Amino acid sequence: SFYKNWVFNLTMLIYAFYSAFSAQPPYASGLIATINLLFSSYVIVAYAVTEQDVAPATALAYPRLYGETRCSTRNGFFLRMARYYLQASWHACAAFFVVLYTSSTPANDGICPTLWEAGATMFTAVIVTINAKLAMATRYWTWINHLLTWLSVASLFLFYYLYGLVFLAYPIQGAANMADAGVTLFSSPNFWLAGVLAAPGIALTPDFAIDVFSRLLAPTPAQVLQEAEQRSELRAAAVRALGLGV
Repeated sequence: SFYKNWVFNLTMLIYAFYSAFSAQPPYASGLIATINLLFSSYVIVAYAVTEQDVAPATALAYPRLYGETRCSTRNGFFLRMARYYLQASWHACAAFFVVLYTSSTPANDGICPTLWEAGATMFTAVIVTINAKLAMATRYWTWINHLLTWLSVASLFLFYYLYGLVFLAYPIQGAANMADAGVTLFSSPNFWLAGVLAAPGIALTPDFAIDVFSRLLAPTPAQVLQEAEQRSELRAAAVRALGLGV
């Protein structure tokens, strides 16, 4: 929860410096009001409820696993938190500057995206990044995780479409003009390339590399047992597929 709020709010802080503290947010008010309600909170709740490092039988068979938390120190906790904040800061910078760079390039008609279009693209990059980051950390996937993760991302696109229809019917004085937002965004290559693909990919590539090399070079006892469980599951699946257990 701290991670996603850090990413989201840091993009607004960076924009404050970029706009000389004009007090103009980069996002439409509807996006700011609904990020926790519609797009991120329930995915984290599902992760907290369903996630497990190893199977219960494995945890009982290897009591040494409890030492990872029982023997943890305050310095170790602060180091892990510092790592998360550094990663979150990098993710916010990727979401902001990738979208800023691509939005500064005129389209074929010579017109650059408006502020609300760039803000919606940036918001999409943030939502995709934080959901993908949580998906990378999830090992024990259930139908609940799948449903809520995909729903979190899909509901954002539905929200753009419905939010645009609301502005067409009831224009709001003083708010960003999001009329027909869905059609405008979905027809923009910059929205898909920068907001959905490039910014999240650039943000999460270092995280993926760090996770892979840490598991390869200095795995924790839990990670070693996770690999053993995975091999056992793959072996059992191969036996069933080949009919060798009959």
